[in-house]
Amino acid sequence: MKASSRSLSENRKPTAEIPFRPDLPIKIVKYTQYSPPFIEKSDSKWAPLDTAPILRQAPSQLGFTLIEVLIASAIVMPAMGIILQLFRSGLERLHKVGEQAHLIIAQKEIQHRLSTLNPAVKKQGSGVVEGWEYSWAARQKEDYRHVSESLGEIPFPRYVALYSIDVTLRREEQRDISWQMLRLGWRHTP
Repeated sequence: MKASSRSLSENRKPTAEIPFRPDLPIKIVKYTQYSPPFIEKSDSKWAPLDTAPILRQAPSQLGFTLIEVLIASAIVMPAMGIILQLFRSGLERLHKVGEQAHLIIAQKEIQHRLSTLNPAVKKQGSGVVEGWEYSWAARQKEDYRHVSESLGEIPFPRYVALYSIDVTLRREEQRDISWQMLRLGWRHTP
């Protein structure tokens, strides 16, 4: 048996040469009786094919294991929940700021409309501004007083009184908003 195994290994010639790289991990495979003896170190950079150790690397990992995916999900899910809550609260604040801006614009427009009003003549009214419905009512706070103004050479007598104007803003899905403003009302006779 030994003679036939020697004759097989002696007849075997290397068909190609591979470089000997000591930095690569080498897995030593057990040789059978038909294998040539193993040489641990070679004097040259190149080792003959039949004497070089068989190089095998660990198979490359192509994906994630189920446990890795579950752990990553357990870490990412609570973080996503916190981020979504912050995003939602930011949107709610942005919506509130927008509503406040519309309210301020509506209030300024109403004050501008009522600034030309003489509350001694017209005591109440209503209208629509920026999607807000508003109503107002004037009530006298003080008695009339005589004020004398001159318009050039001609005296212009006038009686004035302080009025409080109560304004109420309404929107369908929101609560009513009320405020007061003071205006002078005038007339020519007491």
